[in-house]
Parts: sequence; C-alpha cells; structure tokens
Amino acid sequence: MATLSDAGTMGVTVKPGSYSESEVVALVKQVLNMAGVSANITAGEGSGEGIQVDVGDGKGAEVANILPTSGAEAFRREMVPKLLNYVETQKDTALPVIKFRGPEELEEAFDAVVADGLKIGSAAVDSPSLLAAVDTVLEYGVRTGSPLFNNQLFGTPDAVAMAGDWLTSAMNASAYTYEVAPVFALMETELLVKIGATLGGEYAKASNVEGLFVPGGSISNLYAVQVARYRSCPKIKEQGNSASPAPLCAFVSDQIHYSFKKACSLLGLGSDCLIVVPTDPVTGAMDSSEFRRLLEESVAAGKKPFFVGTSAGTTVLGAFDPYNEIADICDEYNEKVAPGGVYDEQEGHPGIWMHVDGAWGGSAFLSAKYKYYMAGAERANSYSWNPHKMMGATLQTCAFVTRHAGMLLNANGTNAAYLFQPDKEYRDLDYGDKTIQCGRKVDHLKLWLMWKYHGDVGMEARVDHLCGLAEYMSEQISTRVDEQGRRMFVQVAPTSFTNVVFYTIPPSLRLPADGDNSDAAILAALDMDALKTVAPMVKKRMQERGLAMIGFQQVKQWNNCWRMVFAGAKEEIMTTDTVDEIMNSLLEIGSDL
Repeated sequence: MATLSDAGTMGVTVKPGSYSESEVVALVKQVLNMAGVSANITAGEGSGEGIQVDVGDGKGAEVANILPTSGAEAFRREMVPKLLNYVETQKDTALPVIKFRGPEELEEAFDAVVADGLKIGSAAVDSPSLLAAVDTVLEYGVRTGSPLFNNQLFGTPDAVAMAGDWLTSAMNASAYTYEVAPVFALMETELLVKIGATLGGEYAKASNVEGLFVPGGSISNLYAVQVARYRSCPKIKEQGNSASPAPLCAFVSDQIHYSFKKACSLLGLGSDCLIVVPTDPVTGAMDSSEFRRLLEESVAAGKKPFFVGTSAGTTVLGAFDPYNEIADICDEYNEKVAPGGVYDEQEGHPGIWMHVDGAWGGSAFLSAKYKYYMAGAERANSYSWNPHKMMGATLQTCAFVTRHAGMLLNANGTNAAYLFQPDKEYRDLDYGDKTIQCGRKVDHLKLWLMWKYHGDVGMEARVDHLCGLAEYMSEQISTRVDEQGRRMFVQVAPTSFTNVVFYTIPPSLRLPADGDNSDAAILAALDMDALKTVAPMVKKRMQERGLAMIGFQQVKQWNNCWRMVFAGAKEEIMTTDTVDEIMNSLLEIGSDL
C-alpha cells in the first residue's frame, strides 16, 4: 500500500493494482485540490517510475509501483473504463448505431492505429497500439445495445447478465464435470428445472427434466433431431442410419428455421428426409391438416416418421404453430404404432417426437398475458429457448430441454474414462457425457444471475413491455396518414408477438384516401415492383447516416418488406417515442423515392 500526503494534512491511499494510472492521477489531483494544494501530477508513462507528485514547495512525493504501467495487466485495466463508457452510452440515440464502412475503409482505419492493421503479423504489439485498435473496434462496430438497433432477434444486453458474462470469462470454467465446475453444475440443474416448471405439463416434474445449455439455437435443434432419431432407433448410435428398418422422415413447416435442414444433413439423414408442411397464407403457422395428410402419405410410401419440428415465433412473421392440434395428431399416430407408449431400449420407439423451437418466441411462456401463444407447447417431447434473444441475456445463452430424463445421456454417452470415472464423487452430476462437446462454456451463469435479480415479475415485465411496443407500432401503421389522408404504411401480416412486418409507402406510390384503406386492399392495389425497391434504398441511406437498423426480406409473396422486432433489455430505454422516431426516420429518408 502506498500513501500520498501534503504536510500531513490530507492523504490518499491507493491499493496496488486497483485503478489505472489515469484514474489514480485524477483521484490524487481531486484530493489535493480539495485540500487547497496546488500540485503538478504526472504519470510515469510506462517508464516504471510510477506517479510523480510535486506540491510546488519543494517537497515532492513519489508513489512508485502502484500499478504496472505496461504489459497485459495494464492493458486489461485500461480496457475497463473503455468498456464501461461504451455500455453506459448505449442508450444515447444521438450516437450512430453504426458507422458503416466498406472492407477497404475498415482496413485503412486499423492500418492507421496498429502495426499490420487487421492482419496478424509476427511481431508483438504494445499496449497503447492495441488500445487504439480497441477504440477502432468500438467506433466501427454495431451498437447492438442501442434502442434503435432492431435488426436481428436480439438487442440491448441486460446489465446483470453482462456482468455475469464478465464473471464467466474471469473464472474461465468448463461445464463438463462436477469436479471442475461444482457450482455451475448445480446452477445448470436448477435453471433447467425452473424452465421446465415455467413451461408446465410433464416438464413441471423435476425428475422428468433433462437438458443442456448449448452454443446456439441451431445446436438445440440439432440435439432435438439427434435425440429423436436415437429414440426411434437406438442402434443408429453404433451402426448408423442404415440400422433403421425403414427410411426415416421428419416434418417441418415452410417457415421453420433453416437449422433443421442443416441438422438433417449433418446427421447423415440428408435434407431430403425433411417433408415441408404448408402454412397459413397469412399467419405463417403450420397447417395441421396438411401435416396429417403428409404424415399419412409418408407411411403409405414405406417411410418411418420420427420427428416433427414446430416453431414458437418464426424468424420473420413470428408465427406460433398450433401445438395442441399437432400433438393430437402425434398422439393418435403414436398410439397406433406403439400402443401404451412402449419404449424398448434395443428397438426404440416407432412413434413421432415433437419438438418446439422456442429460440425466439419461447419467452412468451414467462408472461401471463402472452402465454396463450404457447398453449400446448408443454406436450412436446423437447423444447428449446434462447434467453439471449428477447430477454437480453448476452450472447450466447441457449437451453435445450426434454421431458425424457436419460435420453440425452443414452444418445450421447461414451463414458470417456479420463473424465467420467465411475468411482469418483458426484459422478451423477457430470453433464459432459450428455453433450456432443467436451469443453463447454458456463453460459447459464449469466441467466442465473439475471433471473435471480429480476425475479419472475421482472422477466414477465420485459416480455410485456416489448410486446406492448409492437402493438403500439402496429396501431400506428394502421392509422398514420399524410396531409391528403393517404396511408403511409401497410402491414403484410398480423402482428405476432413482437414481429411487425410492413412496407413504408413513399409519396409517389400512395393510394387515394377515398378507396378501401384495409391492409389487404392496399397491398392488392400497390405497385409492388416499384415498392420492393424502396426498402433497400432506405436501408442504405440509414446505414450511411447511422440511424435505426431494421431488417428487410422477402416473406411469402411479399418482397423486401420491413421486419421490425423488439428484443432485449429495453424497458427503460425504449418507449413509444422511440418507435415514433424510427417510423419518422423511415418516412423522411424515403420521401423522395
């Protein structure tokens, strides 16, 4: 410990390694100013001389070795205030969401501040240069914490979850055995039980629940297909897909996430094993009558149905599939092929496994007001949820849960002797043999902290706030007219959850006010060839100006329509005024198109 004093009347104590040099200089200066002492304070600037204080009367004091002035430790300390400042200014909508630059311009920006620029050269780089590179990263990276960032299915990170993410990195733990992650093993267990209890049904029984926190919703869906395949034919684990007595087939809607196609390819089933079920032309939800028809056709063709993937909030329309109707069809089929639900460890189960991909919309189960979206989801055999999407846990935080305890372990276990010794203590709490990984980051810590901090009430309030903003925007879309009474926006599908899909209509394309002003009539009368060119141009201008980020895409027959989604910890930083600001920007930027 080092102490500075001016003539014994005022002192400041600084613990070694507590603050950066610049912070200590500012602190010492403040204390001496309070004491009425004029002082010249300088830092050693990496020379090893520490901090020099000259009080002007010839009585100098030196504080040496308060903290390192160079090396990795100094770099880390200098990083902290940069990160805190970045996080604390995220809510400022006056700051650009992005300073959009092309690849060559970004390369030039890094070339200007650090040796070799973005390339990894052979020589080491000093801390000041590396800190300048950090500043460049922060300057040109997308400010995903801004209330104006609504481009993807994630947004402003929760402050507690972010702190948990920092803690996770500081501890550098891996969640494969209880031995090396005892606290984290118990946390993961309790979180999976909590998710099951919140979902309800058979998941509410803690003894039924088995699951994992995995690196991404796509991986959750991979687990769903893989575990379903194992239950259908356990011999596939050793013998491969040829062990199945008939060609396996699976069912998904035409709006399902593309990860199911990748999962089937990765598992050697081939993407052609997926039978695509048509959806409602307006809502995008799976047509259950079509599912029944295609199921019957596949059986008649000699195939073995083993899986149906459903959505809780599709990526564009936010559609929720009719879970009860689909579960009824699955139960009817399963009872026919396996009376009494018999499962044989050798031969498997000839029925269909139903999965709910709740990566995006699964958060609806946290809200009493919006849980109706999830009616029947508890009847599924497995469920996935990404709290890093709507709920604002930092990337990545993803859970896969099944109500068939032991199925994950049976499908993936290999009993690696060097890790999962049968005679060690608490072997039953080793999660590693359930996974397709070995090392696994403890992503669940941030969710545990976040949920503990906010409680069920706080988590519910976040869902309600974001859904409320979507409802407000939908109302504005339907009621905003220009000075001639013409609609300026049109919605292409009903608002579902927080997904609002719409067009902005520039003045040159607006329809007379005396016609039918319903969304359907306007969409039928608009010049769609001209309208589809608007969003790409507006998006380009918004990027150049650093304004709100919103995505556009084709959905069904609608080309280049906007998709606005509300996600993240925005209950304190995003209001209806923010929504108005975004809508006004869209109108202003596209006014000349």
